[in-house]
Amino acid sequence: MSLDIYENGGLLASLNAAQLNCSDVGGGITHCELASATYGDLFIGDQNNPSNPGLGITFTEDPELDTAFGVKNTSNATQQFTLIFTVSVASIPGSSLTGGSTSFDFGDNTGDGVTLAAPPGSALYTAQIDGANYQQLFPFPASGSNPNPFDGGTMGSADFGTPIPSQAGPAVFSTIGIKYDFTLTGGDDASSSSGKFTVKPVPEPTTAVLIGLGLVVLGVSGRRR
Repeated sequence: MSLDIYENGGLLASLNAAQLNCSDVGGGITHCELASATYGDLFIGDQNNPSNPGLGITFTEDPELDTAFGVKNTSNATQQFTLIFTVSVASIPGSSLTGGSTSFDFGDNTGDGVTLAAPPGSALYTAQIDGANYQQLFPFPASGSNPNPFDGGTMGSADFGTPIPSQAGPAVFSTIGIKYDFTLTGGDDASSSSGKFTVKPVPEPTTAVLIGLGLVVLGVSGRRR
């Protein structure tokens, strides 16, 4: 498990499983939590209760990656932030079934309105397979804003491959991930509580099973004759 944090395209931190406090909670599930912390102009955490975890990651061996986080732009100007979650998985040869979902909320802390937006050429959410972009949700020019002082709003939710997972996908060699990429106005906050990406092997076709059953029936009929 790893998390890379960028500001305006520059790498601020690259955190591994130990730094993310990952632990096996049983049943093939790994859970990670990052305490409130500041990287560059990005504060990750609950500004009203800094003792709360700022970020959570749950990984199941299906594989499925679930993420949740809250962030604040501590500068007085709009900045671009990028969070890339990556986890190692067992290979899935041939093809896969995929699905994912996400949602975003935002709030104004400075009295001059708030805007959360996807950067040009990118998206608020991008599912990745083996480090390559696979599927986007809320692509540019998606944005949410509220001009009212100390107010906020929501981008709502979006998904693909529903029922998750049902969208045909490629083979997977070693990793899956989620990339969050957004611009956020100065002093304001944003959060995502339901980021998910699921990848599973394509079920074996039933043709072989039907052929096998047919051979059994023929064998039984032959013995009766």
